[in-house]
Amino acid sequence: SQSERVFHSRASRSEAEAIPRDARHLRLLKRRLRARYTSIPGGISVIVYHVCGANKLRRYKQSGFIKPPIRGWVTIQEAERFSKQTGRPIILRLKFPENAKVLEGHRGMARYIETPYDVRDLFGKT
Repeated sequence: SQSERVFHSRASRSEAEAIPRDARHLRLLKRRLRARYTSIPGGISVIVYHVCGANKLRRYKQSGFIKPPIRGWVTIQEAERFSKQTGRPIILRLKFPENAKVLEGHRGMARYIETPYDVRDLFGKT
């Protein structure tokens, strides 16, 4: 099945056998947990652009996630306009679920979610 394919190691069989079983098990467990907590419900996603400042970005990197509610613009042009209007210079490209709620009063161009968003994959290890 597709979910089983996600967790296969890229190492060859001989390389995998050289790794102690406990280490392989730990690596597999980490992969499964990361997939569980970073996956988009339903697997279908929409790209949005989240505008923030340097202090917020620092907080995101330190905590590893963005606290809800998380708002994003559907087009980069709207995000750039909002960035200039508010003076927030950073625009992050995020994946929201297809069923993300539309934010009222923003010409239907803004969406939001009410769950934490994992950003560890965006920045890597810092």
